Amino acid sequence: MLELLSEEYGGRVELAKAYYEALTSSVKKHFKGNGVIASMEHCNDFFLLGTEAISLGRVGDDFWCSDPSGDPNGTYWLQGCHMVHCAYNSLWMGNFIHPDWDMFQSTHPCAEFHAASRAISGGPIYVSDCVGNHNFKLLKTLVLPDGSILRCQHYALPTRDCLFEDPLHDGKTMLKIWNLNKVSHSKTPSLFILFYN
Repeated sequence: MLELLSEEYGGRVELAKAYYEALTSSVKKHFKGNGVIASMEHCNDFFLLGTEAISLGRVGDDFWCSDPSGDPNGTYWLQGCHMVHCAYNSLWMGNFIHPDWDMFQSTHPCAEFHAASRAISGGPIYVSDCVGNHNFKLLKTLVLPDGSILRCQHYALPTRDCLFEDPLHDGKTMLKIWNLNKVSHSKTPSLFILFYN
């Protein structure tokens, strides 16, 4: 958007610098430094200029509750797309920000799938449930009795064997993502596997 408006204001770079300096100043003043999740930051301007005060950023599309075209099977396909995009985008974007895999709904048909991926993602775990419509049994599997989470040491990444494969379309590749959990007292990685056919 800034590119469209920048011609009369010194060009894209100058306008982007001013924009992100103002954003950084506001974040520092109102959110105690970096308490903001960047959810629309998939652009070079953000990565080069906007990460001074924002360290957490969305690495995939928004969580879709259902297929916008009404296809009931499309709901499942979209959840697979979400995981694949988050895993592969983390490989690049994790060099600039800490990846956030977005919220999910604990009563969604794929809620367990989302919960498992968030547990290994290394990012925050948060839900967008409707008021009074929660799956507390599932949510309790993600937290300790005091409500804290066992956050993994790093952000989740695809395993080497599926880096240059297409798990959404080739019909043979399983997406495997891994991370390390410091609480397990071992070097054994956590692993989450997605297969869509």
